[in-house]
Amino acid sequence: MDGTLIDSSPAVAAAWKLLKETGYEFLDLDHILKSAHGYRTIDALRKWCKITDEELLKKEVVRFENAILSNAQDKAGSGGGIIALPGASQLLDDIERSNNNDHSQGWSVCTSSTHFYASQALPAAGLRIPKVFVTAESVTQGKPAPDPYLLGAKLNNVSPLDCIVVEDAPTGIRSGKASGALVLATCTSHTRASLERESPDFLVPNLS
Repeated sequence: MDGTLIDSSPAVAAAWKLLKETGYEFLDLDHILKSAHGYRTIDALRKWCKITDEELLKKEVVRFENAILSNAQDKAGSGGGIIALPGASQLLDDIERSNNNDHSQGWSVCTSSTHFYASQALPAAGLRIPKVFVTAESVTQGKPAPDPYLLGAKLNNVSPLDCIVVEDAPTGIRSGKASGALVLATCTSHTRASLERESPDFLVPNLS
């Protein structure tokens, strides 16, 4: 979702900065902003903030994602809010129109974010909410494990072999390929070279 359908980069960077300033001074923000994209929030905070207490971890996930939404709202007027990436709105409209004509087709958003965050971020960018939502809480193993996309296919009553996964991050590409789906990668958050190393089936600049 983030980096494929929407761009929330400035707000995400501000949320990581907040963590660094409030108890996690050891965070290497440059490294994290290059490496954490595609991980579930809970996995990213466990890994980089080194949080071992599960209750604290849950609270920090809420604080982090609230910070993203708050920062996005504050920056919306200056272009730093949550915005739809090129082609995203048209693609979702086309898919929905196709679904109305052929009910055997479906689509889902499989995101590493929580349902709380994702259900607010998409409308903030002016994008429709999917009927099938796979979020961080939906699976025990997030990307790069195949679980999110396997569940997305199951909830749409299709085989993952008949699905196309759209991804922008190496972890997501690995997840999609491990599920057995075809993977279309967009160069919207990572370099072409870093995505080519994951061998997606298709590679495009963006969804337009």
